[in-house]
Formats: sequence, structure tokens, C-alpha cells
Amino acid sequence: MILGIETATARLSIALHDGERVHAAININRGNAHDELLVPLCRDLIAHANLSMEELRGVAVSAGPGSFTGLRIGMAAAKGIAFGRSLPLFAIPTLDAAAETVARSWHVAEGCMLAVCMDAKRGDVYIATYALETYRWTKKRETRVVPSAELPASLPDGILLAGDAAESVSMASPDRFRLLSDAAAVFDARSVAALGARMISEGRSSDIDNCEPLYIRAFEIKEAKPLLSRM
Repeated sequence: MILGIETATARLSIALHDGERVHAAININRGNAHDELLVPLCRDLIAHANLSMEELRGVAVSAGPGSFTGLRIGMAAAKGIAFGRSLPLFAIPTLDAAAETVARSWHVAEGCMLAVCMDAKRGDVYIATYALETYRWTKKRETRVVPSAELPASLPDGILLAGDAAESVSMASPDRFRLLSDAAAVFDARSVAALGARMISEGRSSDIDNCEPLYIRAFEIKEAKPLLSRM
């Protein structure tokens, strides 16, 4: 059984995949709750599925890009579980997992072009583009950061848009793009776990000691404001 963890957005998502299908899953849309809820919910989900921690074969985690805090919490929990149980760790690029959700949950024709668009804040968008080839996504361009105002001009006509920034991108040129229904729901641990199961079947895993979140751009720490002096 593969435990999947998705904390790249405000949505907390956890899933169990048995190598062929999703066994159990839970999604919670509650901001700033990842640190408090993630580990207890992992235990609860495993228990609810009538399983034990000893039955886990690996841990898959959404590795980024996404929320800096969310990614750190998810990666720390995944590494802690994997290290403590001597399990393989699978770091799954967040936008790759989102593309997998599109293929798993929506009807997508062979050859379909897809752009996964994630809100990067400050007027930017994380984006990666894919094509469905032989029933599997082929990444056509790696994840990058693009100013949202410049993004529509860089995308081909007719491309399918998914992700929490997809609607805003589509609004800029509504006649040129196809917007996935419920586009923000693509960030889902079921796909993270499924890609982890694929990795374990292919004999691949991540280096647990050196695995870090894929931030794409540097984390910026704001300088603290000076304290007011007392009179």
C-alpha cells in the first residue's frame, strides 16, 4: 500500500493506493491546518481502511511547486514516516500529479494538450504543459514561473487548462482555451499515490536523505519591522 500526501495548496489531501486502485482517500479544504492535521489524519485513514502502518510499502509526497509552508510540512511528514518505517520515498512533482488527476477523473482524448496552472502569488503562475501520448502524459515543457499577464500569449489555441490559476488564465482569452470543470480540484493525493505506485513498480524511488521540496523560485524572507522604542 502506498500512502500519498498532497499539501502543496490550501487543500489537505491524503490517499492510499494498493498498486492498482485507490483504496481510501480524504480531502479537507481548511487553510493553515496541514501542520495540525496531517499526521493524525494519516493514522486515521490507515485505521479506517482496516490497515496498519506495517502494511505500507512506500510514501509518495507532492514535492512542489506550491505553498512553501505546505510543501515543507508534507515533505517532513513523508520523510519521517518513510525513515521511521524504512520505506521508500517517492517525490512527485505537483503539476505532474495534477495532470494525472485530469487523465484519471475526466475524459481526455489521445493527443490532448494540457497546461496545469498553479497560483504562484504576486501576479505569477507556475505552469507545465503536457500531451497525452499512448495513454500517458508526456511533459512538453518543464515547470516554470510566468507572469500571469504574459501567460496567455505563450499558450497554443485549444489547449486544456487545469489548476487553481486556470480560470484567471482562461478569462484573458476565453475563446482560445478550454477550461476544465472544477479546475482547482486537480491537486489530489490519489494521483500522488498512483504515481508513487508507478515508481515502485518501475523500481524507482527518491533519495530520502537529500530529497527537498521543488520550490522553483527562491523563498523570500521579509525583513522584520523594527520594534517601536518605548518612551
